[in-house]
Amino acid sequence: MTYSLRRGGAAIGIIAAAVLTCITVLPGAASAEPGLVLKDSSKSAALLQAAPWDGYNKMNNDEKTWCANISRANVCWSVWGPGGSARWSLDKAHECTLGGPVCANGDEQNALQHCLWSGVLTLNHGETTARGFLVRHEANSNSDADSKRDWVNNETGIGVARSMTAEDAYIYGTRGFIWGRCNHLAFTEQLTYTR
Repeated sequence: MTYSLRRGGAAIGIIAAAVLTCITVLPGAASAEPGLVLKDSSKSAALLQAAPWDGYNKMNNDEKTWCANISRANVCWSVWGPGGSARWSLDKAHECTLGGPVCANGDEQNALQHCLWSGVLTLNHGETTARGFLVRHEANSNSDADSKRDWVNNETGIGVARSMTAEDAYIYGTRGFIWGRCNHLAFTEQLTYTR
């Protein structure tokens, strides 16, 4: 499968596998990377499967089914593609060390990751779409207790996103603001996790 990407007029070819699909990248649209928008892709799921970060295999069946619809290719790519909000929140949660045992275990990192992801989802796609992603993500949870903790942290992240002002966005950027606030909440033990 060959994908054609255009960023600021420069063409980049990426060879993946299977079917030919063309994607146009338009500058300035909200997505996984600034200036990256998928257009006219009939294989949104195939695109995610071919991505360098294997976001597709981190999705559950509800998420895969929802993202298989062509009209959702852009939003799914910005969430699950390389550089997308799912990968960013995972990477940032693993950075949680702040000079002490802030994220000493996986539960604390998971709490931070949910705060980060729900906050960025809300800012990038609006609260309704963000909640849809979060509901689908928790749909196949193996643990009610874990899912309840995740939802508390998701609500915290949505609240962080709601609190961001235009000045905050200008000064810190959207991801920078969400990172700073959620990291502060982790550091001050205001996120919910198993202690």
